[in-house]
Amino acid sequence: WQLGWYEGTNQLITISTGGVRSYVGQLSGIVNYDHVNNPNRNSNPILIKLNQNQKTNPDDYYITFNSKRSFNSETVEGGNQVTIVRASGEGMHYAESDLISKLSAHRSYTITNFDGTTDSATITVNEISVSHSFAEVSICIGDCDPAPTQSPTLAPSQSPTLAPSQSPTLAPSQTLTLAPSQSPIAAPTLVPSQLPSIAHTPAPSSIDSCSTLNRRECKESNDCIWYPTQWQCALSSGPEPPYLPCSAIIWPRVCNFRKGCTWQQRECTDE
Repeated sequence: WQLGWYEGTNQLITISTGGVRSYVGQLSGIVNYDHVNNPNRNSNPILIKLNQNQKTNPDDYYITFNSKRSFNSETVEGGNQVTIVRASGEGMHYAESDLISKLSAHRSYTITNFDGTTDSATITVNEISVSHSFAEVSICIGDCDPAPTQSPTLAPSQSPTLAPSQSPTLAPSQTLTLAPSQSPIAAPTLVPSQLPSIAHTPAPSSIDSCSTLNRRECKESNDCIWYPTQWQCALSSGPEPPYLPCSAIIWPRVCNFRKGCTWQQRECTDE
C-alpha cells in the first residue's frame, strides 16, 4: 500500500460508512496483480480496505487473499487464507500493524461499533478456490442482504368478476381418416466402407501448461524446466522462453535476483 502498488488500478476497493458499504464477490491474491507481464493476472480486487474516520477511530482494516502460488508459493503463515490486518496512519505513514485474523472457508470475523456507529462490519469467507486462486467473500457494514422495508401494502383489488362465457361449442369435426401409407420400404443400404485410415493426431503440447507453474511445481514436473534467468517455467521439449528486460519485471524479489537489474522507486531498472 505505502509503496503505491495499488495506485491507478481497479483492484483496490474501499468500504466505509459514508461510501460503498459492501462487497460480495471474488478476492484474488497479489500474485494475480493485473500487469501486462504477469501470466497469472486477472481483474479481481486484490485488496479491500475497511476505512474508518481518523477522528472517530485511527485504525483501518486491510483484507487480502494470501494465495500460495507463483512467487508467493513458499509463504508459511496464512497460506490460502483470507487475512485481516489492522493498522493506523491511513496506510501512508509509519504505524504498527497487527494480523488479527486468518479466515478459511465458511468462517467470519466481526468488528463491532465500526467507525463509532452501532453497525458492525462483517468479513465472511464463503468459498476458497486454491486451483483458481481466489476467495469468494462477503464484506459488509451492517446487513449484506437487507430485508424488504415493508410488506406489500395492497391485496388484489377483487376476485375475477366473470366466469368464462361458455364451454367450447364444437368438438373436432372428425377423427383422422388415414393411417400412414406404409412402413419404411427399406433399411439403410450401406454401412461405412471402412474405418478412418488415419487416427487423430493429438495437438502439440503447449508451453502454457508449464508457464503457470511456480518454481517448486516446475522442478517437480517431468515435462517442464525452470529457467532462473527468465524466472519462468517452460516445456522442456520446447523453446527457451524469451529473456525479459529489467523493465518488464514487476516483482522486487525477482528484480533483485536478476543480474544487472535493481529495484528502485517501485520499478525494476538496469543497474
